[in-house]
Amino acid sequence: MMGEVSRIREQIKGCYEGPAWHGPALRKILDQVSPGRRLQQLHNGNNIAELVFHITAWRLFVIKRLEGDGKYDVEGATNFKAIKVLNEDGWRNLLVNLDHSQERLLALMNDLPEEKLKEQVAGRSYDFYFLLHGIIQHDLYHAGQIALLNRS
Repeated sequence: MMGEVSRIREQIKGCYEGPAWHGPALRKILDQVSPGRRLQQLHNGNNIAELVFHITAWRLFVIKRLEGDGKYDVEGATNFKAIKVLNEDGWRNLLVNLDHSQERLLALMNDLPEEKLKEQVAGRSYDFYFLLHGIIQHDLYHAGQIALLNRS
């Protein structure tokens, strides 16, 4: 029987690489982003490249907290980095960093004890259960934004 950590891990995996009930997984959406749309933004919002950077930053926050780093935080340019020029190598690096965050997150969850889910996250008012579900929701929220920006 699958434990809660395994179920959360499967949700993280499915939302990132599929299959996902809601539609295309985050990585499939990113694979469909055309070069001309990577800097696409609407109403002075963030562009697709900035959103990929932001998604990765918060995944790194989760990874650091799971590894026991209670000091790492996401703020300022670590949260949203302005990206106004982007070549192929820059785009590829954004995706490699995002893929690497997926690998690290899933690897950490392989050995995560169930009790960890009830522990409070350092410097936060919530537990790891809430944090892990939060990163899934965060990824999906921004995946939807990226899908819309790629169509506009």
